[in-house]
Amino acid sequence: MTRTGIRLLSALLLLIMLPGAGAASAEAMPARDAWAIEKAKALAARMQVLAGDGQYIQLYMAQPAEGQDALLDALRAQDWNAPAGITIGVLPGEEALNALLQAMLAENAPSSEVAREEIYRRMPQALVSGTVGMLGAQWLAVASVLTVSESYPAPEDFAPCIVLLHADSGAAMMAAFCWSGEGIVNAQMMFADASAVAGMEEIFAMTAGEGVDKAPLFETRGY
Repeated sequence: MTRTGIRLLSALLLLIMLPGAGAASAEAMPARDAWAIEKAKALAARMQVLAGDGQYIQLYMAQPAEGQDALLDALRAQDWNAPAGITIGVLPGEEALNALLQAMLAENAPSSEVAREEIYRRMPQALVSGTVGMLGAQWLAVASVLTVSESYPAPEDFAPCIVLLHADSGAAMMAAFCWSGEGIVNAQMMFADASAVAGMEEIFAMTAGEGVDKAPLFETRGY
């Protein structure tokens, strides 16, 4: 990743958050939320099977290092089809993202529409990967082995989003859903601890714009 890219991701992860922005909605679950949550649960179940397959783990990790066994145990123990809670953050459009990029990068903000569109398309995956990457070497080793992904036909009204499946322990599965082609969505699932979950929920509260134009970057709902 380039220096500008690192600066952008760092700014996203470290930006001061405003309390109350992007609060979860009590409305009925939108169809696109239901679709993303269903796919996230399926990916989590797939990852759980991999975590329980000792031969698969040894194929990539040899002998898990100290502390990594506990991470794997926490992943195996949760019933991810019935998580303790679910949070979804949806990027509703490019306008708020463009305002945020301009505020953070000023003259270094991408000028072309193509570049801004590409950032919008990839943002959920970059945020999930960056958040998990800050957890340290043990988490990175586990994540590199157990990250799972899948591509799907895009449902109607799809928008890039992140789904958090919460465990009782405070950890969570994080699924990033991004455009990967015309009418195709790519989903990538990673396992994260409670601190990463808290960081992601703060990102969900991020705002763009000033004064009356200030608005949450994500549409956030909890289930």
